[in-house]
Formats: sequence, structure tokens, C-alpha cells
Amino acid sequence: MRNNDRVQDEQQITIIICSSHGINHSEAGPDQSGMMSDNTSLPSAANASLPPPLMDWTAPTFTPAAQARVAATMVLFLFAAVSNLALLISVSRGRGRRLASHLRPLIVSLASADLMMTFIVMPLDMVWNVTVQWYAGDGLCKLLCFLKLFAMQTSAFILVVISLDRHHAILRPLDSLNAHRRNRRMLLLAWSLSALIASPQLFIFRTVKAESVDFTQCVMICCYTCILIEINRQLHKSAGMRPHTTCFIL
Repeated sequence: MRNNDRVQDEQQITIIICSSHGINHSEAGPDQSGMMSDNTSLPSAANASLPPPLMDWTAPTFTPAAQARVAATMVLFLFAAVSNLALLISVSRGRGRRLASHLRPLIVSLASADLMMTFIVMPLDMVWNVTVQWYAGDGLCKLLCFLKLFAMQTSAFILVVISLDRHHAILRPLDSLNAHRRNRRMLLLAWSLSALIASPQLFIFRTVKAESVDFTQCVMICCYTCILIEINRQLHKSAGMRPHTTCFIL
């Protein structure tokens, strides 16, 4: 009788702890827990502790939307290259030489900013759309993102400088002697502010390589964090659909 009471006490002390997502502890019945032995419980616990297999991941491809972007960029590239080069030739050799001396630096600066976008940013952006992932390394990733914003900001600021020059010419038409020096200062300020505003791009962009697949992308750091959060959420959601159970017998 004493031995039987001891066996019953040991069976009552046996506890099954199941860590799972959406599984009740009642699924592990007392009959199953009593029949488990030490030899069979250890392999089952080790196998159950393995994480569930990840879903198959498909790398992005050159979609029709990306093809449309490449075609539109090519059209804009041809138009911008021809028009801005013609403008520079006109200012230096053609009818543009009739412009006032203080206006020519404004036109040349505006055309230079547009040509920077045309011959540097647009070709790299087209190649990036074709290859889908980034192959040029971390340095060019930062430089391309910097030049994108730098060229756009420079064009906008130079347009503001041209507007201020025309405003000053209308209000003070006789004050044209200081216009050349004033425009040079405003152009220097425009290029400097553009570089200052675009400089954070050198720090917030980086190349990220996927761990399990051969895929590298140039992304923003905060955007990469949001992607990781979304991936984590999707994995937890998929794990909830297929619960993962780990059982230990003490």
C-alpha cells in the first residue's frame, strides 16, 4: 500500500508545461503524460523546440510597372539632355551671349543642376530599376541618394535666386552694378544649402543583404526597421496559424 501511494504521489507531481500560441493545456491529457518515459520525452522535447520552417520567399522581379518607369525615365533623359545642352551652348556661343552678365551665371547654374540630375541620377536609377536589387556597393548607394536630393534642391533654390533677382530688378532698375556680386552670393548660398539639406542622405541610407537569400538592396535605415517589424509581424501571424508547441516534463 505504501508503494502504491508513493506511485500515485509521483504521478500527481508530474507536470506538463506547454509553451504554445493558441493551444490549451488540456490538449496534453493525463493518460499521455503518464505513459511518457524519460527516453521518449527528451527527443520529443528537442524536436518540438525547433522553430517552424519559414515560408518560401520570392525575390522582386522586373515588373511591368518598373518597365514603365524605365521607359518614362528614358524619355525624360533624352528631353532633359538635349534641352539643357542646347541652353548651355546658346548661353556660351549663341544668342544667350546677349544676356546681361549677371543673368548668365544664373542660367548656367540652373542648367548644370539639371544636367547633374540627367547624366548621373537618371542613368543609375534606370539601371537600378532593371536590376531590381543593388549591386554597386554601399558607397554608391549613399552617393546616389545624396545626388538625387542635392540636384532637386539646387534646381529649386536657383529658381528662387532667379525670382529674387527679377524682383530686385523691377523694384530697383538702376541698381544693376551690384547685381553680379549679389547673384554670386545667392548662388553660393543656394548650392551650400542644397548640400547641407542633402547631407543626411549619406548617413540614413545603406545597403542591406538578406540572410537566407542572395538579395541586396539600398534602403533607408528607418524604412529597413519598418520592414523588419512587418516581417516579424507576419512571422508571428503565420506562427499563430500553425502553433508551435514545446513540452517539458518535470
